[in-house]
Amino acid sequence: MRPKDNELAFKWSDGKRWAAEQLAKGELSYLEIARHLDINETTLASWRRHPDFAIEVERLSRNYSDAMARYPVGIKVRRLRRLQERLEKLDQIAEERGAAADMDGIPGGRTGFLVITKRFEPIPVLDAEGNAVLDDQGRRVMVTPPAEVELDAGLLKEMREVEKQAAIESGQWDEGKREADITQRLLAALARIVGRRIAGPGPDPAPLTLDSGADDSGPGDAGRRNGDDGGPGQNG
Repeated sequence: MRPKDNELAFKWSDGKRWAAEQLAKGELSYLEIARHLDINETTLASWRRHPDFAIEVERLSRNYSDAMARYPVGIKVRRLRRLQERLEKLDQIAEERGAAADMDGIPGGRTGFLVITKRFEPIPVLDAEGNAVLDDQGRRVMVTPPAEVELDAGLLKEMREVEKQAAIESGQWDEGKREADITQRLLAALARIVGRRIAGPGPDPAPLTLDSGADDSGPGDAGRRNGDDGGPGQNG
């Protein structure tokens, strides 16, 4: 019968020994150790489950026992403080991006969760007959179309990972459930700010067009402007 993976002799390397030392010290989070070694947390978790690796971590921990006995709470607090600082910096990225003038007029732009992918040059405003509209000084009136944007999935993922690591460090992580909860909280927060529900992948939004002044609103548009979303059962 083939032995289980964790029953095989553990193959040590400099990176694995460094990881064992950091786990014994307890000063770095699992995420920080994995990133330093350019591996994912799943790989690190498999090392931790191996008896040989676990024994080495325990041996090293005994070597640091005096320090760990004096400062176990302080070490965890420092790790959580670093995670909190990192999350605050990520929040700052979103806040400053959302406050930028580039986000004016872009639905959801003030959330800071959108990133501009394409900008457009100013174009002239045309009247109903297709002629350029001029200002009082005879110059063409120009308008800049809203930029194309997309959701910054990388930023949201990083925020989610920091929240997850904080939950792990504080002993509040329930694999699967917590991961889904964090994802739902981030999506719900974005949905509240944007002003619509996010139910999952959907069709691409219609392209943004300039309103030349004519009222091309279709049935139900007036209702939406008055607060009615035009959905079934709300016309009574």
